[in-house]
Amino acid sequence: MADPGPVWRAADGVLSRLEGRFFDRAAQIIDSQGLPAWQAVERFLDAALLASATLVSVRTATREVEAARKAAERGAARLQRLTGGIGLRQMLVFDISREGVLSRAGQVDALTRLQPNALAQVTRLRQREEVTASSGLALERLLTAGVDGRAYLQRMRDEKNVDYAVVLPEAELTTA
Repeated sequence: MADPGPVWRAADGVLSRLEGRFFDRAAQIIDSQGLPAWQAVERFLDAALLASATLVSVRTATREVEAARKAAERGAARLQRLTGGIGLRQMLVFDISREGVLSRAGQVDALTRLQPNALAQVTRLRQREEVTASSGLALERLLTAGVDGRAYLQRMRDEKNVDYAVVLPEAELTTA
């Protein structure tokens, strides 16, 4: 392909629209059905974050790292608005509400039984938020270090036996 620019621009537009639609649908489900529809919400959040991450990669590959950083921050902010207020209490209240009418002892038993799963769900939420937020920070570091976005992505694809990368002040890419 002689000039991949039109393909990248088309992908950028499609991914941006998909990201917005998936986040919007997750918000609609939360607003209309709340936590009872949590599995559907998670599917739309996962789809939105996949579109967001791919959009960030496209913009980074086209050397539009500032635009990629803004897209990453926008995705992280939308996720935070949707899930940031959901905590252990909200998950437990929802889970207990599905148990029906319980005596005081039944409520204590249900709380004890349901807490590990609710805690795991909330932990996944916070981890998803942290990972999403870190993307913008990494791109900010690339900009500051003067690292070429496309070269960075290629280097990460070439690395097979590493878990993470560190961008050093000298604009070197080092893997650990």
